[in-house]
Amino acid sequence: MTERSERFGISTIWRFFGGHRITLNKKIGHAVEQDRPDVLKRRREWFEDQVDLEPERSIFIDEAGGVRNSLYGWPVEHQAARALTKRSPKMTAN
Repeated sequence: MTERSERFGISTIWRFFGGHRITLNKKIGHAVEQDRPDVLKRRREWFEDQVDLEPERSIFIDEAGGVRNSLYGWPVEHQAARALTKRSPKMTAN
């Protein structure tokens, strides 16, 4: 493959992104551990156990106060920008 050096103005790059419907969005954190087989198994088991829960007897806890770094990405329009994140040592929800 031949090496090429091209220079583009910022407006050219923005037009390219706009023409390909690529937008600047905040990334959605995706835990690295989610893809491990043992974690997948536990998540499936947890999900199957939810059928027995009674929503009217449940208590919901708002965890909106959790702090994570704000990350941005460039997904295709109407899609989420996903990012792998490590578990924060200051947040526990077990």
